Amino acid sequence: MKSCYLFVLSAFLLVVGCYSEPAIIPSNVGGAADKFDFPQGMSPADAIFVDIYERFGVKVIYKDFTQLDIDRAWTSSSGGTVSPYQWNFITDEQQLLEAATVIDQKVLSLLPQDIVRASLIPYPYMYLTNNLRRNIGAGQVTHYAVYPTKALDGMTVNFHVTGASDDFRRVSFPALVLLDIFINAVHEGMVTMPDAWFGNVVRDGDVRSYNFVMANPDRYEWFWGRQGHIPLVSLITGRISTSKETSFSSKSVASGTSVQPLNRSNYEMAFFFIYLCLDQNWRWLFEPGNLLHDSPRSRERLEQFNDHMRDVYGIDFDVIRAKLYEGSTVDTSPERFLNNLNPQPNPEIYIYNLI
Repeated sequence: MKSCYLFVLSAFLLVVGCYSEPAIIPSNVGGAADKFDFPQGMSPADAIFVDIYERFGVKVIYKDFTQLDIDRAWTSSSGGTVSPYQWNFITDEQQLLEAATVIDQKVLSLLPQDIVRASLIPYPYMYLTNNLRRNIGAGQVTHYAVYPTKALDGMTVNFHVTGASDDFRRVSFPALVLLDIFINAVHEGMVTMPDAWFGNVVRDGDVRSYNFVMANPDRYEWFWGRQGHIPLVSLITGRISTSKETSFSSKSVASGTSVQPLNRSNYEMAFFFIYLCLDQNWRWLFEPGNLLHDSPRSRERLEQFNDHMRDVYGIDFDVIRAKLYEGSTVDTSPERFLNNLNPQPNPEIYIYNLI
């Protein structure tokens, strides 16, 4: 009987011990719920930000955050302890309203609401900056649409880039933020492609440029378009070129861009997404005499991706492109291709003049 009593008493003390001590939270991880007053003002932009919060669960913060807020991450964007990125706040009410409208209409509202909400659950804050930039040396400054590293509680986006074209704000900026949200969805397994789609491409061995195969016609099968690849989109400027999309092992994917969370097997989805968001005339490329006129593998992969995203997830690239280019002055006609390579081995060498 005595041993039974001691057993019960020990069990009771064990239970009490489990619940008597409060959980210890690391001092560098604060709560997100009350970190900022929200909304941060009473302007028309603030009304849009409140609506965004009610629909998507993310609070757009445009003032009072610090370097610590956007850098407070598990890993540094620069690989060191001090971030080389700088930014300004948006203080002009008209610019703030334009930023709010673009974020609402050209970013968050262009993807299905359930995907946006789920993708942003880890990031209850969206830090809105002006002129987010990095000095890359020799007096050169690069501007970014999205801060490459996520904070523990937020993502940082750049709207009004001082000195940049209006078209960057209206087209490239929202497209690259869209890409960031899409990458979160892919990383979390909310958006996938069938296994067969990933196998319909040659990643290893010889994949050559159009210039090379034009100079070596017997090796035309090695052209990247024939191997299932698509044109490259810069993940910083949104510019499209006739190089193939970046390989996973390249520096631009392995570090310093928002593609970083993806892996070797699914990173291509990011490039197909941003390409279809931006190229109004991608089907034109496959017409006789154009860059990809004899590239059935690339066409099949693009069409499969386009149709799968629309039919399975409700991501309609025709709608996205129409909205992104709305109100912009970007020339979206096929004639914007220029024969501006030097030297020019063939008249059918094209470079996009987009953004």
